[in-house]
Amino acid sequence: MEKILLQVIYLWLLLAKTQAGNIITPNAHGSSESKSLKVNYKKLFSDSPSDLDLDILNDSSEIIDDSKEIALNFDDFVSQKELSASIKDNETSFKTNGANVFKVPKTKMKKTIASKHSSIKNEPFINDFNSELLFAIKDDNLTGYDTYFHAFTHLYDHNKWNINSFSFDITKTCLKDVKKYLNDLKLSRDWALKVNDASGKYRGLFFFENSFWLGSKQYCYEINNEFANDIPSLQFFVVKISIKLEPVNKKKLRIIDVGQCLPKSCTQQDVIIIMNRDPASLILQQTLTMNNDSIKANEVKVLETRKVPGEYSIWEDLKFYIFGLTVLALLSLIICATVYEEILKARGLLNINNEIYDDVNKKDKNTTSGYCENNNNKYEMSYINNNINNKSNIEECKTNKNHQQDFLKLGLLSKMLLCFAFGSNSKAILSGKNSNEDSLTCIHGLRLFTLLWTILVHTYLQMFGIGENRFSRNISERTFLYQLVGNATFSVDTFFFISGLLIVLLFLKTEKNQNRKCSNDEDNIQKNDNVLSTDRFWIKSSQKMVMLVLYRFLRLTPAYFFIMVLTELLMKVTYNQSVFTPGLIDHINCNKYFLRNIFYINNFYPLNEMCMMWSWYLANDFQFYIITLLILFISIRYFKVSLISTIFLLLMSWIITIYMSLHYKYTHKVSDPFESFDFLYDKPWQRFGPYVMGMFTGYFLHRVKVPPKIPFAINFALWSMSSFILFIIIFGVGEGQLNMMATSFYVSFGHTAWGFALIWITLSCCWDLAKPINSLLSFNGFFPFSRLCFCSYLIHPTVMMVTSFQSDGPVQLRHGLIFTAFLGNAAISFILAFIISLMVEAPVIRLLKVFYRK
Repeated sequence: MEKILLQVIYLWLLLAKTQAGNIITPNAHGSSESKSLKVNYKKLFSDSPSDLDLDILNDSSEIIDDSKEIALNFDDFVSQKELSASIKDNETSFKTNGANVFKVPKTKMKKTIASKHSSIKNEPFINDFNSELLFAIKDDNLTGYDTYFHAFTHLYDHNKWNINSFSFDITKTCLKDVKKYLNDLKLSRDWALKVNDASGKYRGLFFFENSFWLGSKQYCYEINNEFANDIPSLQFFVVKISIKLEPVNKKKLRIIDVGQCLPKSCTQQDVIIIMNRDPASLILQQTLTMNNDSIKANEVKVLETRKVPGEYSIWEDLKFYIFGLTVLALLSLIICATVYEEILKARGLLNINNEIYDDVNKKDKNTTSGYCENNNNKYEMSYINNNINNKSNIEECKTNKNHQQDFLKLGLLSKMLLCFAFGSNSKAILSGKNSNEDSLTCIHGLRLFTLLWTILVHTYLQMFGIGENRFSRNISERTFLYQLVGNATFSVDTFFFISGLLIVLLFLKTEKNQNRKCSNDEDNIQKNDNVLSTDRFWIKSSQKMVMLVLYRFLRLTPAYFFIMVLTELLMKVTYNQSVFTPGLIDHINCNKYFLRNIFYINNFYPLNEMCMMWSWYLANDFQFYIITLLILFISIRYFKVSLISTIFLLLMSWIITIYMSLHYKYTHKVSDPFESFDFLYDKPWQRFGPYVMGMFTGYFLHRVKVPPKIPFAINFALWSMSSFILFIIIFGVGEGQLNMMATSFYVSFGHTAWGFALIWITLSCCWDLAKPINSLLSFNGFFPFSRLCFCSYLIHPTVMMVTSFQSDGPVQLRHGLIFTAFLGNAAISFILAFIISLMVEAPVIRLLKVFYRK
């Protein structure tokens, strides 16, 4: 208490001297001489306040009058610097807004030079109004900050921290440990130097968008291991700082992540207080008043801080145990089923070709897009896989008769157990065989290359998120080939095209095989099983449609939900452990909004409320599937009505897209492909065009029984036209941005044009008019990867986030590095997709076959 009282007394004497005008004295010539008061603030807060020095420095300033005053904010007491202040301007007065001010007598000065100090003269702190506040800072190790940017580069330098600046505001245990650390740092103790070195500081490239001053989490915790109990236990914190410096970044707000290795006893609030009291930060935040107008010049603000690792523990998460038990149960079933299958085969009781991923466009007469009617007038659901992985593939309603008889001898439980057999499932997935030589094998190549393109683009975006030299993205955006990344939104349109093609083609083929007809003639109805009354036709069509939608829901959802839960758990762990802040918040949204995904309506919600934002494709595809089934069933009786309805929906999609684009004043930019996410990017009205083009293609393939003979010139012209359209769509944004009207045209018709260009590419491959390209796309080595595309698409963003955010710091972006990361992402994604397919997807498909046959 005595020390505090003495400090207050000396402070009061200091203010009293100032108010009395003691620093202005006449010189030998009779004029007033300017004096600057020098105060050793270290001693003001020292253990011996009696050692406080009050000195007067002679300056070469000429006093003009007594009409102005200068006020110095007492925040600078905490900077551990010997400080003096003077003013330069013959017109302007300055005054701080703070409550604690140190006033000098009203003076007006001409050019002032502090003769015994380094002063900030090269760049004024506030120069927007032809005014300049000069701080003369004296330090044993650092002469001073010459410019704004010089002070900025010394933000969060632990060597400048003063324990007295926050001693009354942080917890006692934190204060004790921080005090020991700062004292040992001044003494250059080894452990303290390493702690300072492991903490984040300015590391260059601020003007080139480097926002990571992370230090090293790994080395911070290594200090704990190295020095054991000799030092306070350390904790790594990541502090998010918003920075706006008028002279430096021209009012542009920047967010940087700063890593801090500090005592574990400090809470997150303690860290915020300590960071806010950083001397360089206080200098940069000076608020000055001029002509009664308050102007906020700078902002250095702590937004949030978090411990790394945080408080989350996966061992305390109930969902992890439920998921783990589910995985163990599935693995147990797979092991038991595999053993059981081998026993049956050894006894000669089972030899079934359990084909799971049937190739597209099967010619079997019993194939159906819905379900086929057998001799017992019971309906079986056919295998429709209308997604990225085998869009609308349809299984054979009847297997080989001899094998089927063996299979039917087994009980229901045996059949269900065999659905999990590793041997038959893996053989079906990895098979390079195609059931029909003339099937749409080119679809496999299209699907695979489209997925690889998608993974490549996502890898670029992933690496940009953790890049140190992120300005290289701006440089890359000016290059011609980067438009393959920026305009890759059209890659997903290929999936929609394939989906529309296959569902229409297979539906029309099965309807032709069934040859269903409507009639009101009772005799005709009774004589022919394929003739139905009008009422009966619509009832049965409605039943079929409901069954098809239900089948598809049950077919897709288990694997989808499995990956969703896995993504949520992995993102929780990643966010808890990573020094980076993932742009996606699936660890929160998947728990809150998973039902939107389950019911395939998540594309109608904003991005910040989406779980697995990339799953918007599934929502759109499911919605298009329902619309297409409705149109197809109508087409059986009223073909023209269904055609007009399709064209009308296409026109409406264009109109709505144009309206939304103009309403939101959207301008397409190659550098920001997701800018329109909440109103265009993931919405069905923008994506319906390529789906319709796929529908038309499926209709053409169905109607043209014999491949036509197309002259080489026409074939070449059509290929040239298709290639030109694709080229213009991807590389047509010359300067990287379109105006508002051009954007509305581009986003509305561009996606449909993409699907239109794929029409001839697909037809020519199916009709064998482009043998080299068809041979490439139909390469049987692509078949297994194509079958895994559904799970690969769903899991690959999770793989990318988990792997990239394990890094201890930012990376230097290079195209070679990004391409290498892409290869790794693709490989891991396909491996995980194979595992998930064996555990969930393939067994579910076979179970559906068993139950729908029942």
